[in-house]
Amino acid sequence: MIRFTCTRPGTSIVNGARQLGTDIKRRVGEAVSRFTGWSVRRSKERVQGVLSATGGRGGFSSGSDVGYLYDIDGDLLTGILATIQQDGSNPDMDFWEIVWDYWIIPNTIVGGASQHIKKPKWHPMVAYSQTWKGYEDEEGVISCAAFSICWGLYSSEKGKHYERIQNAIRDSRELMEELGWGVYVTIQELKILFFEELH
Repeated sequence: MIRFTCTRPGTSIVNGARQLGTDIKRRVGEAVSRFTGWSVRRSKERVQGVLSATGGRGGFSSGSDVGYLYDIDGDLLTGILATIQQDGSNPDMDFWEIVWDYWIIPNTIVGGASQHIKKPKWHPMVAYSQTWKGYEDEEGVISCAAFSICWGLYSSEKGKHYERIQNAIRDSRELMEELGWGVYVTIQELKILFFEELH
């Protein structure tokens, strides 16, 4: 959770909300970048979370499931303020009194990449041991998630082992491009693939 307050009461609410939306995206993007090693831009594009507003009489709280971090903007923030004011519990709520918390959904930042994992001693003895190895093609590193999916298709085919590996690498690159995956794939991205796109 990362906490924010709007510190520019001399500006209009619209400008304050716009600036706060930019600050939330920047600070959360930087924090996720430090944690994951992703670029700040990728962090802003991939992170999902919940934004909550707290303040006013009785510590009123309102949440908004914003989906992706990049969806946060001044319109969303002023919309939350309007919701707080319209429900009757805090009709005089002042934008400058609100404390904003952004809660990151962990599955959107937990990912993996085979090049950074120490292989256990027993890995050659399992059926999918090829998925523990790092692969590259002329465009760069192949995502281990994409390779694992494609290797599942080719591992039982007849033919030379090298050719099956090359087919899986080629199809892994195509899968990465089709789904917009980088080297790191989060648990959330896999859930989207298997529970939304395949059903």
